[in-house]
Amino acid sequence: IVKRNIAVILMTVIFAVGCSSKSSEELIQEYTKNAKAVYEAEDYTGAAGWMNHAIDEAETKYGETSVEVARLYLMKSQMAEYAIDALRDIQCAETIYESLNDGEGMVKSNYYYGDYYLRMGDAAQAIEYYDKVIELGEALGDEINEWKYEAYFYKGLCETDERKSIEMFKEAEKLFAFIPLEKQNTKAITLYRNIGVCYYNLDMDEEAIKYFTKAIEGYEKEEKEIGTLVVCYELRSSCYIDLGNLEYAMEDAWKAKELFEENTPDMDIWDRAGVYFNIAMLYSFIDEPEHDKALEYGLIACRMYEEEKEGLEVDDLEGFKVIKETFEILYDDTPYARQQDFETWYQENIK
Repeated sequence: IVKRNIAVILMTVIFAVGCSSKSSEELIQEYTKNAKAVYEAEDYTGAAGWMNHAIDEAETKYGETSVEVARLYLMKSQMAEYAIDALRDIQCAETIYESLNDGEGMVKSNYYYGDYYLRMGDAAQAIEYYDKVIELGEALGDEINEWKYEAYFYKGLCETDERKSIEMFKEAEKLFAFIPLEKQNTKAITLYRNIGVCYYNLDMDEEAIKYFTKAIEGYEKEEKEIGTLVVCYELRSSCYIDLGNLEYAMEDAWKAKELFEENTPDMDIWDRAGVYFNIAMLYSFIDEPEHDKALEYGLIACRMYEEEKEGLEVDDLEGFKVIKETFEILYDDTPYARQQDFETWYQENIK
C-alpha cells in the first residue's frame, strides 16, 4: 500500500507541474523512467500505470498502430506482475507490427514470446519462438543479428542436451561482431561461463577450463556479477581436481573463497557451500592430507545447509545429501573414523 501511495503521489506531482510544457518525446521518456523506478521497487501496479501513460502519449503523437507504441507494449510486458498481462502486451505489439508488415518488429515480438515462455518454464514453447527469430533473422540480414544472438543464447539455455546447448552457444558466439561494443564483454563473460558449465557437466575438463578462463579474463575489463566469477573459479578448481592438478585447483579454490567472503554475492546455496567444500576435498587429496582442515571446511559447507534447511527446495536438499555423503567419505579416510562413526561425530561438531 505504501509503495502504491508513493506512486500515486509521484504521478500527481508530475502531472501538476507543467507537463503540458514538455514535448511528447520528453513525456514518454519520463513516464518510462518512472515505470522502471517503481517496477524496481516491486510496485507492479504503479509500473503498469506509468507505462499506460507512455502508451497513451505515444498513440496521440505517433498513432495507435505505430512502431513507437508497439515498442512500449513490449517494454510493458517485461514489467507485468501477472503472466496473462505480459502475454496480452506482447500480442498488442505483434498485432501492430503485423499491420505494418514490419519484419524487424516481428522478430522482436517472437523474441519476447520466447522470453515469456522461458520465464513460465515452458522451454519447448520458448525454443519454437527463438527458432522463429532465427528464421526471420536469416531473411532480414545483418541488422537483426543482435536479436539472433539472443535467440541462440537463450535457446542454448532451454536445451536439456549439453551438446546441443554448446552448439547453440557457439552459434551465438559467431554473432559477437554484431553486438554493440559496450555490451560485448558482459555478454562474453556469461556466454563463456555457460559453455564452460556444459563442458564441465560432460566431464570434458580441459575444454571447460578453456571457457572458464575466458570468462575470468573478461572480468579484468569489467567487474560485474561477482557471483558468476566466484562460480567460474570454483568450477575451474573442480576441473583441475579431476585432472589431478591440485596446485592449480587450490589456487582457484582460495580465489573463489576470497572473492566470496569479500563481496558476499547473491549465489544459490549449492555454489556457496561449494566454495568451502572444494577446499575440504583438496585438503583430503593432497599428498600429505590435512584431515583437520578438510573436516573444518566440510563442516562450514554443511552448516550453510543446516542453517537454511527448513526453507530449502527439494533440489537443494538433494544437493545437501550429495555433499554430506561425500563428506562422510572424506571423514572415513581420517584417523577420527577409527574412534567414532561419522554421524555421531557430525552431530557433535555441526553445532
